[in-house]
Amino acid sequence: MFVCGVSLNGGPTAAADLFQYLARLPREKRESMRLVASGSFAAAVAEGREARRPLLRRWGHLVGVGDVRLDNRAEVTRWSRQLSRDACDLEVVLAAVAACGPECLTQLAGDFALVLWDASTHRLVAVRDALGVRSLFYRSSPNLLVLSSSLSALSADERYDAEYIADFLVSGASTPQRTIWAGTSALPAGTILIQRGTVRSFRRYWCAADFLPEQRVDEPTAIERFRELFTDAVRCRIGDQGTWAQLSGGLDSSSIVATVQSLREDGRVAHGLAGTVTVVDALGEGDETAFSDLVVQRFQLRNEQIANHWLWQEDGRPPLTEEPRLWYPFFARDRRLYRTVADAGGSVLLSGLGADHY
Repeated sequence: MFVCGVSLNGGPTAAADLFQYLARLPREKRESMRLVASGSFAAAVAEGREARRPLLRRWGHLVGVGDVRLDNRAEVTRWSRQLSRDACDLEVVLAAVAACGPECLTQLAGDFALVLWDASTHRLVAVRDALGVRSLFYRSSPNLLVLSSSLSALSADERYDAEYIADFLVSGASTPQRTIWAGTSALPAGTILIQRGTVRSFRRYWCAADFLPEQRVDEPTAIERFRELFTDAVRCRIGDQGTWAQLSGGLDSSSIVATVQSLREDGRVAHGLAGTVTVVDALGEGDETAFSDLVVQRFQLRNEQIANHWLWQEDGRPPLTEEPRLWYPFFARDRRLYRTVADAGGSVLLSGLGADHY
């Protein structure tokens, strides 16, 4: 995780300015943090032993803080042509911004929550990936803007947002910007925040609702193009031998499973799925194993079933989470699903949840 801040009055930002926020974090994270300061900007990052990616890098007059995983790394690399092969994705983005400017951030594909500080222009740019896979929060005082990947780090005065809590209890969600802590906001998915001095602006650079279908494309061409994009998207998500997939039996998850295994059968990926996991609801009308079993049999896959969990089922105590989501009341089910996959050596879990929206 990371916490960073920028002075709004142009004065230097010392690490001490972040201490009131760092004090909210567990002791083990505070002790592992690295601090960096650059004029009006300061950042603290905690990279655990099992961190998959570095969270802090410099490139010339740029400082980059954040979690970045690119799907179009080869394309972004071509924008700068100044990188060694072992450069991490964060360095690839910094080099691209140095060569092309921050506008290139809107062309990134992948999962990322990133804060860039440009010491030459005294400008801070924060960006979140198009679908909001990575989280990025911010909180502002008269003289300081603080951003973090951790919501709890910004809960300095511990005041709850009662309207957010009411919305969650009634509908399971609230507006994308609100958080459970008053005065702390989430940067929406597909959005860029720019801070220069006291001036702050936001721009939404990606939204599914902005896209319209091509009128001149015939149906067979559209189908083939969709198949190409879908196959490529699945291929990008296949990890090593520890890749699993959720399988409900519906069209979306079944298509993902079938595509992975077809890629393996055709020799286009080195590894197929290590297994699948199916959530079964025989208590109501959610038992679709008649369909998921057909997919399992076709590809001879291991299938673990998580059966008959209900809302607010006890399994110890409810998890403490920064962002309660719609399915939070099924925490016992999700914990069991996690243990099932993790205990079997799984490191990647593909999901069809919500795929019909896209």
